[in-house]
Amino acid sequence: EIVRFRVTAKGARTVKNGDTVVAARKGVKIGTVTSAVLLPDGFQVGMALVDRSYAAVGTELVIFPFPHKEVELKSVKELDVGEATSVPERAVVIERFLLAPASVKVR
Repeated sequence: EIVRFRVTAKGARTVKNGDTVVAARKGVKIGTVTSAVLLPDGFQVGMALVDRSYAAVGTELVIFPFPHKEVELKSVKELDVGEATSVPERAVVIERFLLAPASVKVR
Protein backbone atom coordinates (compact mmCIF):
# COMPACT_ATOMS: atom_id res chain seq x y z
CA GLU A 1 0.00 0.00 0.00
CA ILE A 2 1.20 3.53 -0.74
CA VAL A 3 1.77 5.61 2.41
CA ARG A 4 2.91 9.18 2.98
CA PHE A 5 5.72 9.64 5.50
CA ARG A 6 7.61 12.47 7.20
CA VAL A 7 11.25 12.15 8.22
CA THR A 8 11.37 13.12 11.90
CA ALA A 9 14.75 14.89 11.90
CA LYS A 10 15.18 18.30 10.35
CA GLY A 11 18.12 18.34 7.93
CA ALA A 12 18.29 14.53 7.70
CA ARG A 13 20.22 12.79 4.91
CA THR A 14 18.33 12.89 1.62
CA VAL A 15 15.79 10.09 1.15
CA LYS A 16 15.36 8.97 -2.47
CA ASN A 17 13.39 6.66 -4.75
CA GLY A 18 14.49 3.06 -4.14
CA ASP A 19 15.63 3.49 -0.53
CA THR A 20 14.71 0.60 1.79
CA VAL A 21 11.91 1.06 4.37
CA VAL A 22 12.06 -1.00 7.58
CA ALA A 23 9.53 -1.39 10.41
CA ALA A 24 11.09 0.50 13.32
CA ARG A 25 9.85 -1.89 16.02
CA LYS A 26 10.46 -5.22 14.26
CA GLY A 27 13.49 -4.42 12.13
CA VAL A 28 12.12 -6.14 9.02
CA LYS A 29 12.05 -4.74 5.50
CA ILE A 30 8.51 -3.66 4.67
CA GLY A 31 8.89 -1.65 1.49
CA THR A 32 10.59 0.94 -0.69
CA VAL A 33 10.53 4.73 -1.02
CA THR A 34 8.86 5.83 -4.27
CA SER A 35 9.44 9.59 -3.96
CA ALA A 36 10.47 12.27 -1.47
CA VAL A 37 10.89 16.04 -1.32
CA LEU A 38 12.50 18.56 1.02
CA LEU A 39 9.99 21.07 2.41
CA PRO A 40 10.83 24.74 3.09
CA ASP A 41 10.77 23.99 6.85
CA GLY A 42 13.78 21.63 6.44
CA PHE A 43 11.85 18.36 6.86
CA GLN A 44 11.35 15.72 4.17
CA VAL A 45 8.06 14.10 3.19
CA GLY A 46 7.57 11.32 0.72
CA MET A 47 5.66 8.30 -0.46
CA ALA A 48 6.56 4.64 0.00
CA LEU A 49 5.12 1.33 -1.07
CA VAL A 50 4.89 -0.76 2.12
CA ASP A 51 3.28 -3.92 3.44
CA ARG A 52 -0.37 -3.13 4.21
CA SER A 53 -0.02 -4.08 7.90
CA TYR A 54 2.35 -1.10 8.40
CA ALA A 55 0.22 1.54 6.64
CA ALA A 56 -1.54 3.03 9.69
CA VAL A 57 -0.99 6.72 10.47
CA GLY A 58 1.59 7.01 13.26
CA THR A 59 3.52 3.86 12.34
CA GLU A 60 7.23 4.40 12.98
CA LEU A 61 9.54 3.64 10.05
CA VAL A 62 13.27 3.51 9.47
CA ILE A 63 14.58 4.46 6.02
CA PHE A 64 18.06 3.52 4.83
CA PRO A 65 19.23 6.14 2.31
CA PHE A 66 21.66 4.68 -0.22
CA PRO A 67 25.12 6.26 0.08
CA HIS A 68 25.92 8.92 -2.52
CA LYS A 69 29.11 7.11 -3.46
CA GLU A 70 29.64 3.43 -4.11
CA VAL A 71 30.34 1.58 -0.84
CA GLU A 72 30.20 -2.10 0.00
CA LEU A 73 27.45 -2.50 2.58
CA LYS A 74 28.43 -4.90 5.36
CA SER A 75 26.81 -5.90 8.61
CA VAL A 76 27.92 -3.82 11.60
CA LYS A 77 29.94 -6.79 12.93
CA GLU A 78 31.95 -6.97 9.68
CA LEU A 79 32.95 -3.29 9.65
CA ASP A 80 36.53 -2.24 10.22
CA VAL A 81 37.37 1.12 11.80
CA GLY A 82 36.95 3.87 9.20
CA GLU A 83 34.64 1.93 6.86
CA ALA A 84 31.38 3.57 5.74
CA THR A 85 27.92 2.09 6.16
CA SER A 86 24.33 3.15 5.61
CA VAL A 87 22.89 5.13 8.52
CA PRO A 88 19.09 5.03 8.87
CA GLU A 89 16.72 7.97 9.13
CA ARG A 90 13.60 7.74 11.30
CA ALA A 91 10.22 8.57 9.80
CA VAL A 92 6.53 8.25 10.63
CA VAL A 93 3.49 7.47 8.48
CA ILE A 94 1.28 10.57 8.14
CA GLU A 95 -2.10 11.28 6.53
CA ARG A 96 -1.91 10.49 2.84
CA PHE A 97 -3.86 13.55 1.75
CA LEU A 98 -3.66 17.05 3.17
CA LEU A 99 -6.91 18.05 4.81
CA ALA A 100 -8.41 21.49 4.16
CA PRO A 101 -8.60 23.74 7.24
CA ALA A 102 -12.05 23.79 8.87
CA SER A 103 -12.48 27.43 7.83
CA VAL A 104 -12.20 26.52 4.11
CA LYS A 105 -15.28 25.20 2.36
CA VAL A 106 -14.52 22.45 -0.12
CA ARG A 107 -16.88 22.36 -3.13
